[in-house]
Amino acid sequence: MGRNVCETPVVTRPWSVYALSCKGGSLYIGVTNDIERRMKAHANGTGSRFVWAHRPFQLATVIHCESKQAAMSLEYHLKRLKKPKKLIELGLIENKINGGTMTKADIENRVFENVGMPKNEAQEIVEITFNTVKQNLIAGESVKLAGFGTFNVRKKAARVGRNPRTKEEAEIAPRKVVTFRASEILKEVIEKQ
Repeated sequence: MGRNVCETPVVTRPWSVYALSCKGGSLYIGVTNDIERRMKAHANGTGSRFVWAHRPFQLATVIHCESKQAAMSLEYHLKRLKKPKKLIELGLIENKINGGTMTKADIENRVFENVGMPKNEAQEIVEITFNTVKQNLIAGESVKLAGFGTFNVRKKAARVGRNPRTKEEAEIAPRKVVTFRASEILKEVIEKQ
């Protein structure tokens, strides 16, 4: 007589890449298919020496992958990135392209991250670029950046203005103002977003 063998179904958990935010702002990237078990291992010191040495830590994000290979490939890719780019790719900081105000320092960081040159050289290139634009505008010349737009200096004549609070008239001296006109290409790109 044959035995009835009750087979329990094998539960497969998705493989994930996770990021831990550790003491001092450091970041740990790992791979697991059981996030709860892995967090307990990190908490009791059997997970990673790095995390144990940089306690306290907290789970920053989890990215589910279709396979172990995909998770390991993503982990490898993320570990090779510099921290600012890593934070953007993990969605832990806002990418300034998608909102917010971009500063000169943000542009310097973009050059540094994307070109792969030393940070001081990236800063120098951005500084030289802005100074060149500024010097041309001071000289009264237009600055045309193909696919982006044109900066112009416009002279405004003297005129009589009115103080909105007191309604008093006042003479406004002649002055120069910088204007920017976006190129048609830039306008189309912005319109599509």
